[in-house]
Formats: sequence, C-alpha cells, structure tokens
Amino acid sequence: MAEAPPEAPKVSKRAAEKEAKKAAARAAKAVAPKSAPATNNAAAPSKPAEPVDPFKQGWLKGVYSEKSIPGEEVHTRFPPEPNGYLHIGHAKAITVNFGFARSYGGVCNLRFDDTNPSKEEEKYFTSIQEMVRWLGFEPARVTHSSDEFDKLYELAEALVQKGKAYVCHCTPDEVKRGRGQLGGGEFGERKACAHWGRSVEENLEEFRGMRDGKYKPGEAVLRMKQYLATKPEEYEVHEDDSTEIRQRKERLKAAADNPALWDCAAYRVTKNNHHHRTGDKWRIYPTYEFTHCICDALEGITHSLCTVEFETLRPAYNWLLEELDMKDRGSDAKGPMQREYGRLNVEGTILSKRRIAMLVEGCTVGGEGKDIADEVDDLRLAEEGDPEPEAPSEAAKAVTTASGTTKKTIPPAVNGWDDPRLFTLVALRRRGVPPGALKKFVLDLGVTKANANTMTHILDASIRTYLERSVPRLMIVLDPIKVTFTNLPEDYSEPRTVPFDPKDKEKGTHTIPFTRTIYIDQDDFRETDDPDFFRLAPGKSVGLLYVDHPIRCTSFA
Repeated sequence: MAEAPPEAPKVSKRAAEKEAKKAAARAAKAVAPKSAPATNNAAAPSKPAEPVDPFKQGWLKGVYSEKSIPGEEVHTRFPPEPNGYLHIGHAKAITVNFGFARSYGGVCNLRFDDTNPSKEEEKYFTSIQEMVRWLGFEPARVTHSSDEFDKLYELAEALVQKGKAYVCHCTPDEVKRGRGQLGGGEFGERKACAHWGRSVEENLEEFRGMRDGKYKPGEAVLRMKQYLATKPEEYEVHEDDSTEIRQRKERLKAAADNPALWDCAAYRVTKNNHHHRTGDKWRIYPTYEFTHCICDALEGITHSLCTVEFETLRPAYNWLLEELDMKDRGSDAKGPMQREYGRLNVEGTILSKRRIAMLVEGCTVGGEGKDIADEVDDLRLAEEGDPEPEAPSEAAKAVTTASGTTKKTIPPAVNGWDDPRLFTLVALRRRGVPPGALKKFVLDLGVTKANANTMTHILDASIRTYLERSVPRLMIVLDPIKVTFTNLPEDYSEPRTVPFDPKDKEKGTHTIPFTRTIYIDQDDFRETDDPDFFRLAPGKSVGLLYVDHPIRCTSFA
C-alpha cells in the first residue's frame, strides 16, 4: 500500500525550491522588455545547418567528378544474381547504387543477372524486388540479363569474327597448366593452348556447334582472346625505347600479368539448359565476365559501382567493351565507367549465400570429392538461449560410401532464411529492424575504397539510436506489481500529459491517467531497504515521472 494525497499534497523541500526557481524565471520573462531590432553591428541569426548529402562527399563525390558529362543523366544499376536471399552486405550495394543516382538526379535499374539457370528460382526474384522496395527504393526499370541473350550471342559471334575469341576444348587440368600452375606449388611459363590459333571460320563453326548441342558440359568453352599468349619479350623495355613505347610496354605487361585477362570464358555449355524465362531455347549461356559489362552498356549505365573484389576485373570489363566498340580505348567518356568501393563486413556473422544455404538446408561434407564448404565448424550459430531448430534426432549422420570414404550429413542449424539469428534482409525485417536504420548504418560507416569492418554490437547501437530519434516512446511494465494508494478514492483519476519524445517536443504528447491503482516494475521495489537503493521500499518516499505527488510505501503484501 502507498499514500498519495489528492488535495494539496506535501512537496519535498528540494521540489519546492525547484518550483520556486521556475516561477521566478517565468515572472522575469513576462516583465522583460522585448528585444530591440538588431543593429548593423549585431551578428545575423544563424541559419539551420543544411543536411549533409553523403553522396556528394569524399570518394563518391570523386566518382561523380570523374564522369560528369553535361546533359547526361546519371544511370546506375543493382545487379544481383537470383540464387539466394539478400543479406546486410547487399543493403550497402542497394543504398550506394540507388542513393548515388538519386542524389545526382539520375535513375537506377534493378537488373537480375540470370545467366546460371541451374541455381535460380522464382522465389529469389520476388524476394529481391521486395527487399529493394522495403529499403525505400523504386527501380527505374526491372531488367534481366536474359533480356539480351540474343544480342549477347550476336556480339559473341562478332568477337569471333574479329579474331578476338576462340573455342577451347581443354580439360580443367590443361587450363591450369596453360596458366603456369604445374601443381605441388610449382609454377611454370604461361602459354596458349592448341586451340588458340584456330582460324576465324573454324572457331565460328565450333561456336555454332556449341549452340546447337554438339558438345556436353565441359567439352567446349568460348574464350576471349586476351593476353594469355603474350610473351615476355613483347613488353621487354630497351634502352632506345621512347617514352611512349615504354608506357605502352608497361601497360602491356600489366595486362599480361593480370589473371583476369588470361583468356576468360565467354560462353559455356551448362548441365541444366532450362531457363525460367527463355525455356529450352539455349544450350549455352554467357558468363558473368562477358554479360555484365555488355548489359551495362546496352542499358546506358554511366557509373557501374561494385565492390573492391571486382577491381582486378576492371581491365577485362574495359577490354571487352573496347573490342566491341562500346567504349573508347583508355577513356571513360563513352560507355559505362566501373569503380569499386569497400565491402561491408560484420564480424561474427555469415554473409555468404552459399554458407547461409548450408545453415538453412543442411549439408553433406567429406566423401570422395571436395567438401561442400571449408571449416564447417565456423558455420555454427552460437546464440545462447535460442531454441534449437527442428532437426533429425542425430546431430550428424555418417554415411560410408562404396569406396570406403565417409560422408557426414549435417542437419539444418536455423529455421529458414528469415531466422532472426541470420543477417539476411528478410531476417532483419522479421527482427523488427527499420529499413531506415540499415541505410543510416551503411552511410554512417562511410563509402570509400576501404572495406567497412564492424561488429554486431555497433549495428545494434546504431539501430537503437535510430529508433530513439524516429519513433514515439511509450511505457510498458514488463514485470508488474500492483500499487494501491490508500488515501485516494476509488474513482480518482488525474490526467497527466506525457511527451512522445522528451528531447523533441514537436513530436507531440499523449495523456495517461494517474489513478488509485498503478503498476510499477518488480525491480523498482524492495521489501528490505538499502542505502544504495533509490526506489520504493517500506517507509520510503519516491517520486513518479510526470506526477507531482511523491508517494510513500506504508505496507506491502
């Protein structure tokens, strides 16, 4: 039981002094003369600071400055592969590409890189679009790489006819040896394979044979004729070389030493030919290295923004566009310009779609072939207190193959792609994370060439700060105990005005009643008082937030 006088309640000396000071301040303000007009010597009132546009600062500003052509609209794209659900790392890619275009008055496409039919499912297409819109962005166009399959094939034939592509029948081991990988940690000279010197006519016939089903998967690959066959003597510098020749040889050496330019694959025969959009029309499909830059050019992309692991692929990106006359040599004025920013890495999380799929679906490791993933132990989620997902009774089932090797079947570790322990976007949404908090988190970390490495508690703190400033505050008692004021009538009710945000009065207020019965949290009461305890206890008076009357505990049961 507690007391709270309804009429002329007693106020502590300290509270009375504070109220007297407030009253004196109000009185002084009421009689104070109005401020005189500012003179010429007075400082002008400061204007509120303009919000900083993160896309017009630092590295992103520099990227725009590199390719800022009057009259040309900024055009970016977000190009996910529809083979899994997006995760928090994709939130950065989405925010950077859509935000950059929006900031400079341009547009951004959502382009599905659907060139691998064996791994793509309709549910991923649907979820990706949903997540982009959940983050607050609307694509100017939703496109698919498969929209351009006819054009891509036409350009591949054009590359063959220029003598810049050939059909290769090498085995994987032969390909490695041709790139100087001799095995056992030994390396040798790089050299072109026996098929490199074929005539244009023969390569064209072989490529059309690939298209028409002549070859099985792995038996034939169309390769771009880049710098694999470049000999060291071609870029050897001599004393009498002019500055121009020296620079040209330096560029040639850099290209020849870049594995991304060692005759990358352009088209391959796939195991699963059926495509969700084009059906059974194609038996061959273009690779990422061939498709990506061409689709950028065909869509009119001006700034192709991607993460730093693609930086070594930029020479191959430019090489192909230059060979197809979609880009001027050594210049970004025409065609798309690729630039790379740092990835978002959140320590203590799993962001690889392949590894998340293993957590969701389970996996098999060991056996005759290579394990499905490295370091399986790293895939376990150690979330103390979380319920175990439904799984077979055995934690892992061992299976012995005919050859005597052992495979281990590991059951699923989480309950779906939206399990709150994951950092997929669907999981974060289910957890209640606002999309605005994710975007602010990404931009607060900055967008530069350096990877943004952070930890989960930094993300949690960022989300709390965002919620504190963006949502109204309401009170809830999680572990309630009942408090009855014995000296108040049964029907007593005193309305109290409470702000939604104590630090921002413009967010408004709401009214709650102060009645004879209230509830406080169990942690706010002790049966035995303590000098270090400043809450309610027998014989002790305390104040209530937003209530003028102090209350005193007279008894408890």
